[in-house]
Amino acid sequence: KEKELEAKLGDLENQYEVEIKKEKRFKLIKKQTHFCSKAFELVKNIEETILNETRERIEKETNEIFFELIWKKKTFRKINIEPDFNINIIHSDGYDCLGSLSSAEREVLALSFTLALQSISGYAAPILIDTPVARVSDELRTNFAKVLTNVSINQQTILLFTPSEYSKEISELLDRENSVKFILKLSASEKETKVEVLNA
Repeated sequence: KEKELEAKLGDLENQYEVEIKKEKRFKLIKKQTHFCSKAFELVKNIEETILNETRERIEKETNEIFFELIWKKKTFRKINIEPDFNINIIHSDGYDCLGSLSSAEREVLALSFTLALQSISGYAAPILIDTPVARVSDELRTNFAKVLTNVSINQQTILLFTPSEYSKEISELLDRENSVKFILKLSASEKETKVEVLNA
């Protein structure tokens, strides 16, 4: 019986050692989990702070560019960029008027936001606009052409016009400022487009 008790005692001691190791491992895992949770929370807070600061800088830059380019100086109060980066434009009377902007005003807003993104990011890529005045009414085309002229002074801008878009009023404004003008002609076979330089 003494040997049996001794063997049983040995087994219990072994089990005790195993349980102690499990407890130590559990405590270590608990500490690691707590550390990871705190680290994740810290990284998330840093990310949110950086995103908010970046959004505020983009919002400020968009406002500056928009109110420099837009021809209506008293109609709009400010541009808001929400945390999810939705854009609102506030009328001077205090309401959101994004839905009532003309096509030209929407294009100026989009252009301002694009230029602001480039300015804040530091990547000044060329701007390519296809049929820039196709949706702009006749009375606003000249205004928008002036906007494009102003933008092209400091930013490489590539504009693709259809012949009907490139009216006398627009060509008079843009021809003074453009550095190179091309014409794209579809071949008779309609399998290729030829590019001709009109000025250099």
